[in-house]
Amino acid sequence: MPPLRVPAHLRTELPTAASATRAATVVGCPPANTTVIETATHNADALVHNATAYLAAHPFTSVTARYHAWFGVAPTFAQHSRVSTIFATMNDTSFTLHEYTCVPETQCAGLVTDAAYTTPWTPGRVFVCPKYFSRTATAQAGLLVHLATQWATVGDTGHWAIGEENSKSLALRNPFLAVDNGDSFEYFAENTPPLS
Repeated sequence: MPPLRVPAHLRTELPTAASATRAATVVGCPPANTTVIETATHNADALVHNATAYLAAHPFTSVTARYHAWFGVAPTFAQHSRVSTIFATMNDTSFTLHEYTCVPETQCAGLVTDAAYTTPWTPGRVFVCPKYFSRTATAQAGLLVHLATQWATVGDTGHWAIGEENSKSLALRNPFLAVDNGDSFEYFAENTPPLS
């Protein structure tokens, strides 16, 4: 799916990784949760860096368990390129440069991902729900990766399958949609348990 064209007056550009000299902006969170979010931003940077390096080392002609588990068994150049480009775009901007706002549970009920959310038109803004803080450190970082893929300036991904098993099933039956599925990027980045 091609990226969504966002009108110029709605477009927000992401800051570059070169300007990553400050801690993440965290709004409305108690100090303990602020620390959790700051740690998750650094962990998300590490996940994205690893995924970007992995994809660069394994072109679309490579047969790898990690890629195939989340994006399909016979990638085309275009599919592999989309995945690589999305990770490279995220790798260019540190997660510490984004803004994270803690919101009450009432703003999260009924959402696809009830631990945090964003919108395609608000790159760099993440709304963090109370359930976020009960996730593992890896899952917290992975969710930040997932949300970043949804921004129109990054990948404009959707929710074609939710959860690990559904995302693996999607990769097998429809790789075209798998490369447009936010959860697939999350689990590819987390790589837990490790696949080579």
